[in-house]
Amino acid sequence: MKEQAMKRLLPVLFFISMQFHAKAQFDIQYLHEIGVGAAFNELVAYPNIQYSPRLNLYKFTSRSTISIDARIGVGYAFESGTYVQENYPLLYVPGTINFNSGACATRTTDDYLGFYFGGGYGYENAWNNYVIHGPVINAGMRLYLGTSPFDLNVSYLFDLTNQKAPIFGLGVHWVMNMLK
Repeated sequence: MKEQAMKRLLPVLFFISMQFHAKAQFDIQYLHEIGVGAAFNELVAYPNIQYSPRLNLYKFTSRSTISIDARIGVGYAFESGTYVQENYPLLYVPGTINFNSGACATRTTDDYLGFYFGGGYGYENAWNNYVIHGPVINAGMRLYLGTSPFDLNVSYLFDLTNQKAPIFGLGVHWVMNMLK
């Protein structure tokens, strides 16, 4: 059922994006962030180190863009509440399409506060103990503290593997190459 809904939603999103493309400037920019985060589900909670490359594809103004993002997380899980207490490394890779507005939407914006939201598809591999994948949604706020830009974000991965282990994530990142 979830897969059918996603299949119906993708053509609509593509059509909407093509409407914006007619008025948008084609200005590709590469931005990236590094930070820390934490992820939680019924099975495990784990801290992680995150790297987030972002490619701005459509620039509506100097304050708003459409981008392709990947918030890659590498962490170490501490499983509790089971008969066997296990600890193991994890890899989390979501690919999302986001709408960005305000601070850090582009390299030229002067805003000190901004936001973004979007969705895509995510994959998590828990050192082959389990693999989870499915649609992912995310949202966040970018702001300047002094001259340094930071990103506060949340995400939710819907589990399509029937393991009933959707993942809720939090993160704090420093946006690189954007000092004022």
